Amino acid sequence: MDGMHPINVRIPSYFISRDGRKHIEFVLDVEAKKPPTSKLLQHWTVHRRYNQFVKLHEKLKKRFPRVTLPELPPKKVVRSMDPNYLENKKKLLEVYLQTLVALQDVSTCEDFTEFLEWSRRDFSLRDTDDMSMNGSILVPDEEDEECDHKAELEKACQRIRELEFELDATMREKTDIHRSLASAHSQLSDVRGQKKLLVREVKRLRTVLEEIAGHALANDFQSVRAVVDSLTCDEPSEEPVE
Repeated sequence: MDGMHPINVRIPSYFISRDGRKHIEFVLDVEAKKPPTSKLLQHWTVHRRYNQFVKLHEKLKKRFPRVTLPELPPKKVVRSMDPNYLENKKKLLEVYLQTLVALQDVSTCEDFTEFLEWSRRDFSLRDTDDMSMNGSILVPDEEDEECDHKAELEKACQRIRELEFELDATMREKTDIHRSLASAHSQLSDVRGQKKLLVREVKRLRTVLEEIAGHALANDFQSVRAVVDSLTCDEPSEEPVE
């Protein structure tokens, strides 16, 4: 790159790519001016996997052994498609790129510009009779116009992939909800079964209690009768009067 080119890099989103093995690709939103004094701002998007970030980091460490480079977010041992994990990883990768952009020697080196596909973006300077205040204006050449069309197509494809990712997440949530409902239904069936068993047990206990109460009353009656009989037997008999 000739001279310093102000660059702004963001990672607004990511998507699940089904190109070959299912994997995550992060969407890099790049803005740059060439030359720095230009008012013409070019914008394009680049899709990068995490392993491509790792390769870039290794190249930069070899090229700039004395420069303190930012750390990459660690790689998870087990690949995760969890949205919260991916959202946090996206933010950490964005901070990583923005830190590299702030390092002038790093942000202008070939490895970094290739990573951002800078070499595919170019401008041409053309003098005109209808001069601007600076005596010249910057206009994109035919190749740049083609790149703009490709960028728009990339945006459309990116949006489609994002919608596919959202649909995939929605389907997973729907599946989880169905599983939760099935589990709740099963638990409810178990509770109803347990309720029936309890009702039967209560009825059985009630019958037993009634039987016990019946026996107790019968025994009490017999006891009272025995007492009465004993008292009757103990009364003295009246002697007949002559």
